[in-house]
Amino acid sequence: MRHLQTVAAILAFMTLLAAPALGAEQATETPIQLPKGLAGISIGFLGYVDYSYGPFANISEVKASNLTTSATLAASSFKDDDWKNQNRFELTRGYIIINKEILPWLSARVTPDVTRVSSGPGEQEGGDLDVRFKYYYLEARPPDLGPFTHNAIKIGQQQFPYLDFLENINPYRMQGTMFQERFHNFNSADMGLGIQGLFGGEVGEDYQKRVNHFYPGRWGSYSLAVMNGGGYHAAEANDNKALEYRLSARPFPDRLPGLQFTYFGIWGKGNTAAAPDWRVNTGLLSYQHELGTLTVEFARNKGEQSGADEKWRTGYAVFGVVRPPMVPRLRASAQYGVWRFDTAVKENDLTMWRAGLDWSLTPPRDIGGTFVYAGYERLGYGEAYRTAAGQAVPDEWRAQVVAQINW
Repeated sequence: MRHLQTVAAILAFMTLLAAPALGAEQATETPIQLPKGLAGISIGFLGYVDYSYGPFANISEVKASNLTTSATLAASSFKDDDWKNQNRFELTRGYIIINKEILPWLSARVTPDVTRVSSGPGEQEGGDLDVRFKYYYLEARPPDLGPFTHNAIKIGQQQFPYLDFLENINPYRMQGTMFQERFHNFNSADMGLGIQGLFGGEVGEDYQKRVNHFYPGRWGSYSLAVMNGGGYHAAEANDNKALEYRLSARPFPDRLPGLQFTYFGIWGKGNTAAAPDWRVNTGLLSYQHELGTLTVEFARNKGEQSGADEKWRTGYAVFGVVRPPMVPRLRASAQYGVWRFDTAVKENDLTMWRAGLDWSLTPPRDIGGTFVYAGYERLGYGEAYRTAAGQAVPDEWRAQVVAQINW
């Protein structure tokens, strides 16, 4: 009897000790009542902290207006001292991603970003970090319409139909601008009206979980937009509107779900009062697997977004990633591309290539997450390019370490 009393006393004592914990657990399960204005809001962050070293001036963005050939030396903006060594830390992106659900079918996104502003008229970026809006739009989600599913209509400053798709296949936007964006064919956002969606529902959950859950259309996806055309960092300089469209096909959703064929086009005018023709014709072959990614991109365009001219341009790029199965946090990547600003001029190719390794600091995900990249990049100029003094334009290179911070 005495033993039973002892056991009962111990159980009673343990119950008293556990009571606060049980109460705390019940308290955590009680729904938190947010203020009305905060209900339905989600906040994320995406930032790139970059360290680069080497002799480079235009490696991240090469404008046609920066270049000249031996026939037009007087127009060159290249100076012989442009290739001095750079040794710098920089914040190249700083998004605060704010999404708000207004109604079950209606939401809004506001994304301020930081950029290095010019220190004076006509000068290079070198002043304060300033805040600008990268995205600012309202999104409505209408019901499915036959094979067109997961549709979304956006109005405001929003993603370009192509680059958002590409950046969710090639995760190295943090290393520098994407291939065609680097040569100023177009950029990543603009003001306008767009509609996008999937074809035939979604591809299998296993593929989305292990490989890529972005744009998961079973048979592909689409995006169609009418934009101002100047991009998010330029005011509208004419009354033209650019028609932009992307179609992506996934022909074997069960046997080869990672294989997609994409076409992207723009029909519009360059962003000047003269409004020269601006045409983009881009094809992309992409294949994604949990062990790696391969893309081949080809473009034949006329003019460019800024309205610099109406010359025909052409280029291609090959990109690949390998992820060793025994070290899932490690990836190796490389890219090689060639761009010609004027198909009528010989030996004016610009050749870029890069290679690097990255290590995920968070549990590995298909795209995104927090990781650190270290690599080497080189940009070579064809024989036709000259500096203002008539000298051959030297190659640019940089060694780079970038931390992508994402949650």
